[in-house]
Amino acid sequence: VLVVAASLQPKRGHKEIIAPGTEATVEYTYSGDEVDIKALVNGEERSAAVKVSRNILDNDQLLMTLRAIPFAEGYEAATLLIVPANALRINTTVRVQGREKVEVPAGTFEGWRVELDFGQSKQQVWYEVEPPHRMLQYDNGAQRLVLLAD
Repeated sequence: VLVVAASLQPKRGHKEIIAPGTEATVEYTYSGDEVDIKALVNGEERSAAVKVSRNILDNDQLLMTLRAIPFAEGYEAATLLIVPANALRINTTVRVQGREKVEVPAGTFEGWRVELDFGQSKQQVWYEVEPPHRMLQYDNGAQRLVLLAD
């Protein structure tokens, strides 16, 4: 995902998906109040347009862009998450729940615990307290990612 540096708003993206029964290439461009999506899925061309607002994030930028939020206990912000691969819009609330020690293979760190509330599901992500606020751990209930090396 390419983003606008000043605002961190998504501009365009490219994604290749290879999964059992699916091979897809997705190209998308954010323009004005919509994202235009063009895809080649198992050899079949598809397209879609999704209406968007100004306060949006692309699903593939979310975890890294959150490193720029003003970390403070109780911080909360709402955004519209766009998932171009599925042409989905997901209302999302980001909540900083507090500081805690996080143990990962790279070591033990002081981290910010952040909740991602998608309405029907929630995920947790931990960011290092010290800048540049590296992502230490991510848990979506099915997968857990951790920082391996310092």
